[in-house]
Amino acid sequence: MTHYIWHGFQVLAEHAESTGAVITDYVYSDSRMIAKVNSGATTYFLSDRLSVRVVLNASGTVLGRQSHLPFGESFGESGTQDKRHFTSYERDVEAGTDYAVNRQYSQSAGRFTRSDPNSESYDSNNSQSLNRYAYSEGVVDI
Repeated sequence: MTHYIWHGFQVLAEHAESTGAVITDYVYSDSRMIAKVNSGATTYFLSDRLSVRVVLNASGTVLGRQSHLPFGESFGESGTQDKRHFTSYERDVEAGTDYAVNRQYSQSAGRFTRSDPNSESYDSNNSQSLNRYAYSEGVVDI
């Protein structure tokens, strides 16, 4: 099992449960993760506004590339991939979802697997308010 050290919404480090030894340290510039140090090796991340796009080693060699379709499906991945994918959510390959701090995001469905846990973010009398992707509250007749 792994223990995570958090600061706000950022993971600063991963530690082994049995020994307490540091597994990985993460380096940030403001809110963006720019590198990680794992077993003495530093890996750098080049990102756009949403996600990591290129993974580099300490000498600047490209280790991997990743891109995503509009709802987070992987597209055009090559080489080494970091576990943080679409919008820097941590990919859970076993479940096929991304861990988004308090809920899971399904890239195949293009949405979160459950509603926002913040009760102030929706109106319990209006079921349409649970849909974070709705553009209106009306029903469309086809």
